Amino acid sequence: MPEARDIAATRSTYTVASDPEAAEDIMCLLKRLAKADNLAVLCVLHQVELAYNHADRVVGIRDGRIAFDLPREDLSRDAVRGLYLSEAA
Repeated sequence: MPEARDIAATRSTYTVASDPEAAEDIMCLLKRLAKADNLAVLCVLHQVELAYNHADRVVGIRDGRIAFDLPREDLSRDAVRGLYLSEAA
């Protein structure tokens, strides 16, 4: 069997919403593993600050469609905010 070259992490894998310190620790661990072993890490996040602090690339999804797919440094807070605002707002 070929060696895995990626890691997929959902919210329940690494985040207990009431423990932001644990979430931060696990994100740091995932980032270290990715760099050390040249792995891709796919995380499903609702904690926007974790994405800002750790992601190299951010894909925003709204209503089942990709709203943006950008390197972290090109992502504006307004674009992220738009994911959470209703169309009427």
